[in-house]
This record gives sequence, C-alpha cells and structure tokens, in this order.
Amino acid sequence: MIPEKDKIFYWWISLLLAFIVLGAFVVGLSFIEGAEILEISPHISWSMLVAVYVFFVVSGSGMCIVTSLGHVFGIKRFELISKRGVFFASTAIIAGLLAILLHLGHVERAMVYVYLSPNLKSGILWMGLFYTVYLSFVIIEYWLLARAEMAKIANDSTGYRQVFYGLLTLGMRDESEKSVHLDHKLAKMAGAAALVTGLAAVSTLGAVFGHLESRALWYGAFYPAYFILSATFSGLSFFLFIIILTYRVNGEEMSNKLRRLVKELGKLLALMLSIGLLFTAWRIFASVSNPETAGSIMVLLNGPFSFSFYVFEILLGTVIPIAILLSPDLTIKKIFVSSLLTVIGLFVMRYDFLTAGQVYPGLSDNLPSYFPAFFEIVITMAIIALFGFMYTLGARLLPMKEEGH
Repeated sequence: MIPEKDKIFYWWISLLLAFIVLGAFVVGLSFIEGAEILEISPHISWSMLVAVYVFFVVSGSGMCIVTSLGHVFGIKRFELISKRGVFFASTAIIAGLLAILLHLGHVERAMVYVYLSPNLKSGILWMGLFYTVYLSFVIIEYWLLARAEMAKIANDSTGYRQVFYGLLTLGMRDESEKSVHLDHKLAKMAGAAALVTGLAAVSTLGAVFGHLESRALWYGAFYPAYFILSATFSGLSFFLFIIILTYRVNGEEMSNKLRRLVKELGKLLALMLSIGLLFTAWRIFASVSNPETAGSIMVLLNGPFSFSFYVFEILLGTVIPIAILLSPDLTIKKIFVSSLLTVIGLFVMRYDFLTAGQVYPGLSDNLPSYFPAFFEIVITMAIIALFGFMYTLGARLLPMKEEGH
C-alpha cells in the first residue's frame, strides 16, 4: 500500500507533468502553425513570456546574492541554506531562460549566429552570455556542495540507488575530510564566480531596459542598480515561500536553527522591500517632475495599470508584507503569507512594468487593452510547472536538508 505522503507526491508530479505536456504541445503547434497562434501584438511585442523570463531570472539572481553570504562571505549561519538556495537559483534560471527562448522562437538560429556574427555592442547579447555562464557556475557550485553527501548515499546503497548517485558524483565517491574540505574550497570559488556573473547578468538586464530612450517608463541610469535590489527581495520572497511550503507539505518540523534563520531572512526581506518602496517613490517623484517622463508614469498612477499598480505592486506586494514581517510576534506562518503576497505582487509588477513601458508614448493616444492570449497562458503555466517539477524532484532525490549541512 502506497503511503499517504507518497500519494500526494505522485498526484503532484502527475499534475505538473500534465501542464508540461500541454505546454509542449502548444510549443510544437507554434512551430508548425507559426507564432501567430500566440497572438503577439505588434504594439506589445515583449509580452507575457518576457515577463516570466524577467521574474524567474531576477529571482534566481537574487537568491545567489543571499546564498553567497554563507560560503562566499563566511557568515556561518547562512551556510545552512546554501544547497537548497543554490539549487533553487539554478532551477529558476533554467525556467527563465526557457521562457525567453520560447518567446524568441527558432532558438537554433541564435545558437549559430551568436558565435558567427555576435554584436558586441548589444546589451541583450551580453545578458544572455552572462546568464549562461552564471547558470554553469551555479550548477558547479551545487555539485561541489552536495558531492560528499551523494557519495555517501552511493557508498551506503546497492542496486539502482548506488548507480544513480554514483553517476551524480561523476565517479568521485571519496568521503574523506580532505576531499570534503577541497569541495568546500572550490565551492567558495564557484560561488564567488556565480555572484560576479549573476550581478553582471541582472544589472545588464536592467541596462537593457534603462538604455531604451524611446520608452520613457524604462529609460534611466538607475535601473541596473534597481534590478540588483529587486533581485534580492524577489529571490528572498520566492525562496522563503518555497522552503516553508516544502516543510509543510512533507509534514516536517524545521530545526530551531533553521527557524531562527528563516525569521532573520523575513526581517531582511522587510528591509529590502522598504528600500524598494523608497526607490519606487523616488522614481515616481523624478518622473512626475519631468515633463518628458510624466506621461509614462501616469500610465501606472492614473491610467489602465493603476489598479494593479496600487493593489498588487504597492499594497499586496509591498506594504502588507512589510507590516506583517515587522510585527513583534513574527511566526513562520506569517512569513509564509507575506512571502506569498510578495511573490504575487512581484509577478504582477514585472508584467505591468513590461507592458506599460510599451504602450507609452507610442500608443498614448489610444492605449490598448492587452491581455495574454490563451496559448501564452498555457505556455506560462507549463514553465511554472517545469520549475515546480525540477524543484520537487530535486527536493525528493538530492541532498538539500538544512540539518544535514
């Protein structure tokens, strides 16, 4: 008889696979019938999938910043979440890169011409390269952090478990203290490289928007720095939501050390959100006081995006989470609720930022009503399901338990 916990796991995996298969069908259909089935408007050419890309890669970059506090900067208590945080970052980056590749279409052309005739002045080129290199370093970093535990599982197992975990160690099944010390030394180097390339990637992403002078809402020198800041609270909120949900679903109790760290991360999230709110206030002030940019910000303040801006981005995504996280009797449940609200608000913020920036000033006389096409939504759900599938399998099969560090 299958245990109840395993039944939930298999039902969850089946649901995720159903969404992934449905999304794969739509992607295949788009290759046969053409991208027209996604109904991408010539006015809103950067649509839902680009917003999904920004949301995931910025979250992944932000989590890399947080995990670097542990084994890169030597703050010991943060080492507790290193493995799970690094794995989370890698799955988020993979999901994000897949979203942008599906949006671009014919990715095989990019794979060829980016090497044959690269435009070295293109911010998008450097963004793609930085994220590719960053993903490589993050995967190496996780492998170095988890190799010794995978080697122990392989050495203590028989049959398919021994083969599976032996393959994951690449045949390096030494569990000695010397090899573990070397792993952590190399992991620190890989983590430092991941931090540098991650910061370069997310700031370049901000620069891609900030250099577009024709789009007043996006244009500005502060966006590379703001994207780094927003990556921090985006990655933190998403990770807190995921780790608390993981323990709740598995019916496991967090150790006292982990509970204290989660509460500390909750306070850090409140700080980062407060700084982000200050950035938003200054952006509004600077835009409203400048006649050339006043119209663009009014699309958010008093236009078709005002409801989602005030309700989701400001209220649900920022103000309410800050109030909850600064409450004197902060609990894990409150951190879970505030992180979930922040994740929802941030997703809407990425979507609004991307869409509103395209409707003004070019379409200011006749602002379009844009809503993602059905097939766009299906692919978006499939990408989210793929992220969930990768993380769920990783949490089930790979070394991530914080108490095992």
